[in-house]
Amino acid sequence: MKAIKPKKIEVRWNDTFSNQGWWDESDIKEKLSNMPYLNTTTGYLVGETKDWLILAMSYEPKSNVWGCIKHIPKGCIVSKTIIR
Repeated sequence: MKAIKPKKIEVRWNDTFSNQGWWDESDIKEKLSNMPYLNTTTGYLVGETKDWLILAMSYEPKSNVWGCIKHIPKGCIVSKTIIR
């Protein structure tokens, strides 16, 4: 397999969330007013499909191995920036 040339990337994306228990309408409206749950993830871009951006949080160049792989749904991505 061809080695991936690591590109550092910062991705801002909206995460899902849930609230347990029973909620009345005013509670639901209050929770919705605090949306979206925007995250920023920084890592190495190691792959991409039609639906997913795939990042690794760590890289060990001597063995060419990647650690802590994260798949982010493209529909949740707000922005992405290649870090130089």
